[in-house]
Amino acid sequence: MRRSKSNEEVDPQQHSEPRKKNTPRTEIEEVLGGVVVGPEGGDQPNLVETPFEGTTTGRGGRSNRIDITFDPAKSEAGCPCERVRFIQVMQILIDGTPVDAGDLYGPWEYRDNTALDDDPETEKDETSTHVDRLPGRKEPYYGGNGAGTGASVVGSCNGTTTRATMQDVPNIPNAWFAPGGGDSVSGNDWNANEIVFEFEACAFCEAGERVGQFMECVKWVYRRTAADVAAGNRGTAEVTGTASKPSKAYDRAVKQWIDARNFDLPGAQ
Repeated sequence: MRRSKSNEEVDPQQHSEPRKKNTPRTEIEEVLGGVVVGPEGGDQPNLVETPFEGTTTGRGGRSNRIDITFDPAKSEAGCPCERVRFIQVMQILIDGTPVDAGDLYGPWEYRDNTALDDDPETEKDETSTHVDRLPGRKEPYYGGNGAGTGASVVGSCNGTTTRATMQDVPNIPNAWFAPGGGDSVSGNDWNANEIVFEFEACAFCEAGERVGQFMECVKWVYRRTAADVAAGNRGTAEVTGTASKPSKAYDRAVKQWIDARNFDLPGAQ
């Protein structure tokens, strides 16, 4: 069910695509050889043997932050490629149930126009899965509006190698756990104990010999609970795994976004 936009102002810190300028150098140094979760680290999938070496969460003491580093030279599908970009999709779940973005937060209603409905033939409910882009963006690539700026750096693997990077700092505000659940936001009575954003970010060759080819993907989640709110915690971003190719839901969501925007994905057949 679609809801009208709420008049109440709730700042989710402009999820997604945070700006990288003025970021202290101590926050962007590479941490090679695995994953760091939160300021003190934790046990997560070992990425050492994947192209995602250097991927970390919780950098700079912000437990809701993730920094993804993709080395195309370590991908079987990575070279040669002149421009490696990220496309990210996300799904919102409240206590395990997928929810349309606009139902959770009125100003995100624009995301519902390109979000998936559930496919009964799939094992997982894909409802609300959509490309993670801010309003008005003309290209599906994460970060900026096509120039590789903002929260991403374009990679390459064409004689020399440049690692592609992206940064995300999603935020679930306290108000989304207000008495009555989401009542103060969009008129819903969630009574939420946990809100989760599930992400899938895949590397894509935008130009070069392998144009149109998707490479490996990293899957990660950001979750915040009512207990986190009570304790004053931001919630936690953590890597959940990698895949050699995009999921079917990812493919469907990207196709739905580019069809709605009349965007010609380079190399698409």
